[in-house]
Amino acid sequence: MLSTDTGHALATLDRELIEARIAEIFAVVCSDDYVDRLVSMMAEDVHYEIVGDRRDNPSVGVWRGKEAVRAAFRDIRVHYQFLSIEVDDLVVDGPRAACMRRVAMRGRGAGVVREVTFADHFLFADGLIARWRKIVDLKAVDAALGNQPATSAAVEV
Repeated sequence: MLSTDTGHALATLDRELIEARIAEIFAVVCSDDYVDRLVSMMAEDVHYEIVGDRRDNPSVGVWRGKEAVRAAFRDIRVHYQFLSIEVDDLVVDGPRAACMRRVAMRGRGAGVVREVTFADHFLFADGLIARWRKIVDLKAVDAALGNQPATSAAVEV
């Protein structure tokens, strides 16, 4: 049985690893070649979700598996460029993490840059993203960025 001190040290280590992993994920998202690099940070059977109404933006949906997520990321990249990400709040509980973040985004259609707020929930397994759920008002994002409603090829898988 683990001592209280040992248990606390392991929990602290897990938290530090997850915090570092999330920082790495968001740094990759802001790079020009993020699609393949980000997918490499995911489990084979990853569950990726953008919560919202598909009638407002076809980038909303649920994707399962690396190849489906790769296709979703490629589609998202057509419409949006992520310039910087600042995590405001981060809560880590074992392999789960939730955060609020501010994202400077450029709409690729009109080239307008705005700061947008996202909420994220992660589940990690063996250091990889097993589940990632994003909550953002993409209808408001598109309006702020001057984007026309996306005509995405992304589909729910």
